[in-house]
Amino acid sequence: MDRDKRLGTILIGVGILALLGRAGLLEGAGTLFVLSAVALAIYAFSGGHRKYSNIASLIPGLVLVAIGISIYLEQRFNISDGAILFWLSAAFFGIYLIHTRIAGSDWGSRYWPLFPGCGLLIIGFLDNPDILGNYTYLLAVGLILGGLYLIRKP
Repeated sequence: MDRDKRLGTILIGVGILALLGRAGLLEGAGTLFVLSAVALAIYAFSGGHRKYSNIASLIPGLVLVAIGISIYLEQRFNISDGAILFWLSAAFFGIYLIHTRIAGSDWGSRYWPLFPGCGLLIIGFLDNPDILGNYTYLLAVGLILGGLYLIRKP
């Protein structure tokens, strides 16, 4: 598909989304899910994990799904705001499992999603210390013991 046809398709899609939003058919998390589906469809139709450059549509697709799930759960079930960090970390782990684990050619291009994923997961636990109830203490002790093991390991 040449550049003009691709741009025309994008403009038609944005116009349809604008009309649906104006008509009140897309509200809240629904808009994010539709945009996410569009980005994931672009990823799938442009070759998936066969080309490393396709990751540019996978990242926003999974991040929008994570934000949409977080907003939906917050509105529907009154789950705390801090859950978004866990969903975003799941999105980056998903990027690793779907794409870079297979398509990454060197160490950096293969494992980079694990760094923001682990960082968001750790910040999520620090921001919501009671997310696991009484098991939070077990997690903290496990992290300390794991760190001591890695330091003492020859």
